[in-house]
Amino acid sequence: MIGYDYWTEHVIRFTKEFGAALEIDHCELTVSDYSQNYPQEIFSVIQMPTHYLVFLNLHANLILSNQNLFKDIGNFENEKLNKENFNVRNYLLDIKTFLETNKDFWDTFPNDERRNKYAGLLRDLMTYFTIYHEIGHIRQKNYPAQTIRQEIGVTENKEETKWAEQIEEVDADIFAIKFLWRTVFYNFHQFRPNSTLTSTKELLSLSLYSTFLFFYLSDNDEELNNPLKEHPHPIVRFSIVADDLQKIVELNELCNKQDFNKIVQSVLREFDSTLTYHFKSTDNKSYYDKFYSPEVAKVRSKLQTCISLDPSLNFNRPYTLSQ
Repeated sequence: MIGYDYWTEHVIRFTKEFGAALEIDHCELTVSDYSQNYPQEIFSVIQMPTHYLVFLNLHANLILSNQNLFKDIGNFENEKLNKENFNVRNYLLDIKTFLETNKDFWDTFPNDERRNKYAGLLRDLMTYFTIYHEIGHIRQKNYPAQTIRQEIGVTENKEETKWAEQIEEVDADIFAIKFLWRTVFYNFHQFRPNSTLTSTKELLSLSLYSTFLFFYLSDNDEELNNPLKEHPHPIVRFSIVADDLQKIVELNELCNKQDFNKIVQSVLREFDSTLTYHFKSTDNKSYYDKFYSPEVAKVRSKLQTCISLDPSLNFNRPYTLSQ
C-alpha cells in the first residue's frame, strides 16, 4: 500500500499551492490509530484513522481480485476471488468489524499486474476525495463572520438539531468533487497511455466508479431523511454531487454529453456487478430505487436551498487558483 507519508505530504503541498487562494492559513493531515471510524478535522488538522485507509485499500484490492469484476482490465482470469471468499455484506457499516472479520485478506492483491495498479488508483481516488472533503470543512471553519443559519430556517429545536451539520457535509462534498475532478481534468488533457490506463475513457470511468463506490461504502442508515444525524443519507449526498459532476464535465468539455452518458451507463453496469459479486447484494434494484424516493427529493431540496444562503460555505465563496 502507498505510504501514509505520501498523504501528509500531499496536504502540505496542497496548502502551499492553494492555501492563500482558499484562505486557509494552515492545514495538515495526521494519520494515526484514532478511535473514530471516519476522518474528521480538528481546527486545521485532519485526523485520518489508519484503519480507514486500510478499509479503502482492502475494498479496492478485493474488487480487482474478483474474477467477476472489471473483466476488461488486465487478465481477470488470473484472479481467484469470488463473492463466497469473504464476508462483506454483514459488516459493510462497521469499518473495524469489517477489517477484523476479513483480516486474512489484508494482504490480498490482484494477481494481474495491471489490475493491481488499477486497484491502487481506485483507492487513491477515494482517499483524495476524503482529504478534499475534510479540507472543505476546514475552509468553512476559517470563515470569520457569524453564520446566518438561524435566519434561513435551520433551527435548533428538537426536531432539527443536525441540519447545520448536514448542510456543511454536503457543501464539503461539493468542494471535494470539484478538486478531485480538477486532477482528473489535468490528467485527461495531459493523457498518455500507460501501464494502468490505456485511454481517457478508462480514466473517466474509474473516476466515476470511485465516486459510486465511496458513497456506497458510506451508507450507514436505512432512513433517507433523518434530521437528527450529522450526515445526510449517502444517497442524498451522492445525488447532489452527481448533479454538480455532470455540470463540471460539460463545462470542461471532457467529452460530449452523449459520450459521457455512455460512460455513465458502462460504469453503472460495472457497479451493478460490484453490488452482486463484491457486496453480495441479492436485490440491486432496491438500492437504485432509493434515488427516486420522495424523501430524497425533499431533504435534497432543503439542503440545497440552505447551502445557497449561508456565506460561510464553500459554495458561496468563489476562489481563483493559479494555473
